[in-house]
Amino acid sequence: LPLKRWIITTDEMQLRKEFDVDEDGVVSVEEANIFLGNETEVEVDHFISHIWDSIEHTYKSEVEEDSHDEEKPAAPAEESIAEIDSKLDYRDAEADDLDAKELLQDYENEESLEENIGKEEKEFNTDIFKKRYINKRIRKFDSLPQEELPDDENISYSNETQRLIDLAQAARSEFYEIERKVSQLDSDIRDIEDLLNQDFGPEDAFLPLNKQCFEIKDAEYTYKLNWGRWLEKTGGKLKQIYENGMSCWNGPTRSATVIIQCGIENSLLSSSEPSICEYVLTFQSPAACDTLPEHLNQEHEL
Repeated sequence: LPLKRWIITTDEMQLRKEFDVDEDGVVSVEEANIFLGNETEVEVDHFISHIWDSIEHTYKSEVEEDSHDEEKPAAPAEESIAEIDSKLDYRDAEADDLDAKELLQDYENEESLEENIGKEEKEFNTDIFKKRYINKRIRKFDSLPQEELPDDENISYSNETQRLIDLAQAARSEFYEIERKVSQLDSDIRDIEDLLNQDFGPEDAFLPLNKQCFEIKDAEYTYKLNWGRWLEKTGGKLKQIYENGMSCWNGPTRSATVIIQCGIENSLLSSSEPSICEYVLTFQSPAACDTLPEHLNQEHEL
């Protein structure tokens, strides 16, 4: 680079066409300042020690430019306009797709980029200007009018195409309906298998209680029994045992024992808590009766 009073200025940087980043044919003041580390002029010592390493790959000496001019390859054989257009269309489509992704990513990082520029005022980074230029291209890209595409309902097809579309839609709807029914059948089969694996007592006497719920209230709480497991018979008494419930504060996990006795209806009769978080419920049901109580036999005599 030419030296002027041992200072390199913006004007001198503007004479170098390789600093024309946006390739508009002119090195603007902003472009020149960027390549001077955001300064309008710098001393040569500072330029060599802080800036030169960053722009060395961009700077081209006059000798390099002349040698490049001499080594220009021979002009290729002429191609037809159609061949050139087809190649350009393909390359443009491929490049646009790649550019759109890269530009969008840089556009999302624009705010952090501006912060970096403020932090690196005294340290030159060639990527800064490139990203700023890309952001300008993005804003220009966003301002372009988008082609208006017709709504699906406004698209018209030939009779044959429409017939095929209708057939495909009908087949799709039929498939989804069959799939729904199969799923429902699978669910029903699982429920039946679960039901068959449960023990509802002799002759399945307690089967009508499956998935029924019963409640009883005391002074403080409401207890609810959801019938869902079979019972044990211990010492001539029928009972259900529920364990591993929610943990009590500073205590054991909740558990409940349901004692089942003969009665004229299905209902909870009582509830108690003999130990902390261990509950006992009494439940009556006609299904627990081996024979009808004597007073019921007398009442129902004809």
